[in-house]
Amino acid sequence: GPQAFTARDRLVILGAHYDTCRNNPGVDDNGSGLAALMEAARIISSQPCIQEYSVIFAAFDLNCRESSDVGDSACFDGMCGSKHFVEQVLVPVFDITGVAPSSVQGVIIMQAILNYNNTPGSQTFPDQLQDTPGVQLTYEETKEDGFRGNFLGILARQEYDLPLYSVFYNRWDEAEDPQYKRR
Repeated sequence: GPQAFTARDRLVILGAHYDTCRNNPGVDDNGSGLAALMEAARIISSQPCIQEYSVIFAAFDLNCRESSDVGDSACFDGMCGSKHFVEQVLVPVFDITGVAPSSVQGVIIMQAILNYNNTPGSQTFPDQLQDTPGVQLTYEETKEDGFRGNFLGILARQEYDLPLYSVFYNRWDEAEDPQYKRR
């Protein structure tokens, strides 16, 4: 669009990792996120309108943290692909164009979005996330619902990301399908 890669650009970044961890069902984690990323890219890029700002589509590898005991591990710390993207792609874009990192409208990472499971006890939360601001309410609601894996989670900085995630919420609510509920 007209503001693309100028200092006035307000980037939106859509991403997903395309690898899977050992002994993990790769169809959901994260074939589903990558399929959604590719479909979003297809739809957005096929629209006749010109976007005002840039949309970056990023597919990451080397997502999983593995023990240093695993001889053929390429990434001991985890998130190596997304870290590389930020350091080697995104920061140079900021430097070259003068786009301020604070002007990024939002980053949407599509992760394991396929597995709907309404069975009690099918959803778990890492201990360190249970008291995290923005996650705590979802944790409590999921607990009240019997820890069912029957939702998509959105993590956002409440005020800062409101313009971006409110569009998603509004479109979801417009569908008015009682099978799908927003928490």
